[in-house]
Parts: sequence; C-alpha cells; structure tokens
Amino acid sequence: MIYIEEILLQFFIIISPIVFYQMYLNDERLFSFRWKPHKTLFILMVCSVILVVKFPIIVYFDYVLDFHSLIIMYVFLYGNRKVGLFLSIFTAGFLLFDSFEWGVHELILFPFIYFMPYFLHPIWKKKSKKLKYILAFVMSATSIFLHFIIIFMTNFVVPADITTVTWYFLFYFSFSYVVVFFVMIFITEFIIETIQLRRAVEESEKMMVVSELAASIAHEVRNPLTVVKGFVQLVERDANETNKDYLNLVLSELDRAESIITDYLQLAKKNQMQKEVIQMCEVLQAVYTVMSSYTNMKGIVLQLHIGEELYFQGDRSKITQACFNLVKNAAEAIQHSNGHILLSCYAEDGYAVIEVKDNGVGMEQTEIARIGEAFYTNKESGTGLGVMVTKSIVQEHNGIIVYESEKGQGTKVKIKLPICEK
Repeated sequence: MIYIEEILLQFFIIISPIVFYQMYLNDERLFSFRWKPHKTLFILMVCSVILVVKFPIIVYFDYVLDFHSLIIMYVFLYGNRKVGLFLSIFTAGFLLFDSFEWGVHELILFPFIYFMPYFLHPIWKKKSKKLKYILAFVMSATSIFLHFIIIFMTNFVVPADITTVTWYFLFYFSFSYVVVFFVMIFITEFIIETIQLRRAVEESEKMMVVSELAASIAHEVRNPLTVVKGFVQLVERDANETNKDYLNLVLSELDRAESIITDYLQLAKKNQMQKEVIQMCEVLQAVYTVMSSYTNMKGIVLQLHIGEELYFQGDRSKITQACFNLVKNAAEAIQHSNGHILLSCYAEDGYAVIEVKDNGVGMEQTEIARIGEAFYTNKESGTGLGVMVTKSIVQEHNGIIVYESEKGQGTKVKIKLPICEK
C-alpha cells in the first residue's frame, strides 16, 4: 500500500517518546534521575517534531503531509498549555526555516487546530475514556479537514499540479491520521491505568499487612502500656520536682505510643461499620467544637463554613475521626504565627464534599503522590498511620480523598462522599 513505510515510521517516531514520558512521569522506580516533567516532555516532543518533519509523507511537489500537529495536540492535552504553546511556536519557526510555504500554513492553521485541545486541557483528566476517544476523533478529523482546505485554497493562489489527487488517497491519509491519534490516546490511557492499578494492588497489600499486624499485636501491646502508664501516674504523686519532669516525659511518650496503637486498631476494624444517614453539618460542627480548643492552643484560627444541607450514608464516628485527623494534620503543617484553617462543606458533581484548607508549609507534587503510603510522613515524629486510617475510612464509604497543595502556599484536602436523600 502506498506510503505505508512512511506512516509506520512517523507512528514509531511519535509513539516512542510518548511511552517513555508516561513511564517516566508515572513510575518513579524506573528512573534514578528526576527532571521536571514538563521540561522532559518539551525536549522529547521537540525531537519528535523535528524527526517527523524531516521524514515526512511526501504527496505532490511542494505539498507535504505529516503528523506533527498530532504531537502538539497531544502535548496540550497531557502536558500543559505553556509547553504546548512553546512547542507550537518552535514548530512554526522550524517549518518556516525548512519550507516557507508550510511554515505559513502552520501559522494560519494554529488557532483553528489547537483551539479545542488548548481549552480541553484543564478538564481532560477528569473525562471518561470513552469520551476521550470521541473527542480525539473529533479533534483529529477537524485537523485533517482544515489541512486539506488550506492545501486546496493555496492551489488557487499558487497553482500546482494536484490533478492526480484521488479521493482514495485523501481517505487513506485521513484514516491514518485519525487512527494514529486514537492509538496515541489509547496507549497513554493504558499506561496510566496499568500503573495506577499496580499501585492500588501494592497499596492494598501494604494495608493488608498493616491490618494483620494490628489485629495480632495491638491489644497485646496496649494492655501492658496501660498498666505501665497507671503505675507511672501513681509514682508521679510522690516524686520530687526533678523526677516529675522525667515522669511527665515518660507519660507523654506513652500517650504517643497509645495513639499509634489506636491508629493500628482503626486499620484493623474495617468491617465494623454502623451505617446511617448522616447530616454533614452535624459532623463538621462536632469536629469544630472539639478541634477549636486544640487549634487555639497552637495560636491557629479555625473557621467553619457550612453551605447547604447535605446528607450521606456511613459511620458517623469513623467519618468524624477522619475529619479529626485532617484538621490535626493541617494544624501541624502550620509553622508560622498567622495560621488559618478553613473547615467547610458543599456539593460537587454528585458528591458531598468536606474540605480542610490550611495556609501551612504545603507539599510538592512528588510528596502528594506518596500520601497514603504505609509509614510515609513529612513529620519528624509522625508514622503516616493517621493518613492511612483516613484514606481507609473514606474508601470504606465509597468516597474519594483528593489533595491539592503547593510548596509554601498551604494544602487543600477534599473528602468526597456520595450524596444520599435525607
């Protein structure tokens, strides 16, 4: 079949950096070095564009068709707008240098071809796979249609021999163009889904190990700790001032050990749920009442904002515990004098959302990616179990927990629970 070698070569040039980038972006264990993802994406796609332009599918005389526009659309969707714009400018400049006529074509087509992927970028990740495939077809079909319009319009200004253009060739190239973009989206979604599935399995295995450990030893460790704590409190009454300081330190460490064991027990009690229809504002009011004294001691302002009446089905005590953990973590993340935490609830996309927003130290994207891993924590004296317990509780309620943060700007945590009728 005509041009099959050129199309396969272009497909290989395009798909190779995409596979590399997605593995690099989503699987930290494969690479010992870590550049900023957007810089990596830009460098990879610049190389891909150069090769695609230099090894094109030659049609007739000065008319050259290739798949470079698919690369730019892909970057707008899976990279970011800034990288997409830089890549578009680079491609237009490179085409002007390589073939002035096609550089002009690129500049004319730029606002029409890349308009849709540019505005889809913020919501692309939230779309279902089926909708992504449909949108990919629409974008690629629109792009190839506009390319052919430009070719035939240019022929009226600068006549060339295109009498041998056949409908068969137009269909063949258009079909290849659309299929290549579809495969780009399909492979990307497949890699992301596979890595997420592997992470979920690994996390599930870790949670199982922690739960089994909790169920087997937590009670046995807690009982002697309670005894030791009781006798230390008795000895403290008759101790002198120097020994009291030491005994207070012992008691505080025993309290911390008991808190850790309580977290272990929370992980071990996954199946002990007492479901009821709960009004979300009642839960937040209880959390605010208890935690406001804790935040006041730290000099942090805790505010409560309740919107509309929302109801969800679940275990009141477990959801309350999850909120306690989030507010406590937010307070511990604030290391300055004007600390502020906002506790609020609202409806979003069919979910009842509990939001905890602080102005603490914040986190980088690499830290956010590791939240919920067994024993991972940013705190010097932390264990990471509180976050594991919170995540486990939310998952038991068929909910979602989302972290948004920026280093030095604070953190926003959302617990999304399915809304139910009163």
